[in-house]
Amino acid sequence: MDDGVYFMKADLVGDRGAEMTSLQARQMVRDAVDDGGFKRKPEVRPNCVRIFYEKGYHVDMPVYRKVEENGTTVYELASSSGWKRSDARDVTKWFDDARSNSNDGAQLRRLVREIKKFARSRTSWSGSILSGFGITALVVDCQRLNANREDRALYDTMKAVRDRLNYNLVVAHPVTPNDFITSGSDDAKARMLRDKLSQALTWLAPLFETDCTRSQALDCWDKVYNTTYFSERGEDEARAAASYAAPIATSAALIGLESYAGAAVSSSGGGRHA
Repeated sequence: MDDGVYFMKADLVGDRGAEMTSLQARQMVRDAVDDGGFKRKPEVRPNCVRIFYEKGYHVDMPVYRKVEENGTTVYELASSSGWKRSDARDVTKWFDDARSNSNDGAQLRRLVREIKKFARSRTSWSGSILSGFGITALVVDCQRLNANREDRALYDTMKAVRDRLNYNLVVAHPVTPNDFITSGSDDAKARMLRDKLSQALTWLAPLFETDCTRSQALDCWDKVYNTTYFSERGEDEARAAASYAAPIATSAALIGLESYAGAAVSSSGGGRHA
């Protein structure tokens, strides 16, 4: 979740009456939110103030100023390169439009969440892999929806994002012209996402083998997400004598997409378990 803070330009004035720089505005917001109760203090980042919570997640708080120009209000972001024309609400509208224009907006949102979760599955990757916003932009561009197979949609989208990054590591800002989420043509964080996706696709390769068992398929997804969640759920279901036959179905359900489980149990067509 990100949440912007908006000020009128005339209100952003320093002690000596001078206009606040973009850095001063971010520092002001950081100081305002830091009530001394955070285990890790809020930090000024290039385009926001980042607030860390004890449970491991964070909130990015971009800082904007409203500027009146010829009777129109425009918004400028306090960025590391100064005040830059931008508005977080435009990003929200962009994603809402992407969902509306997709054949399955709900699945698109889930795919974004699932690949973000993969990118956060190892603490050692934190801060070194592409941001959630960058992942969202890539998934919107590379989405591979599948109405009956959530896991197949996830696998195909992961592969499409990896292939897109193999072609080009540059990710453009979806709303602000001539702005980019990545830095340069060899962005280290985009490169890391590409490499980790390649690794994950390798881990999922057994799913396409004709003799892949349900247990093996669950182990594959556990390895991708660095968890035991899938195999443990599989054991629970086995004990309950569930009628599921195809491992791929279980993987979809275990991601929290129970509504798809009934359809996804079909093993007809395509790979057996992906």
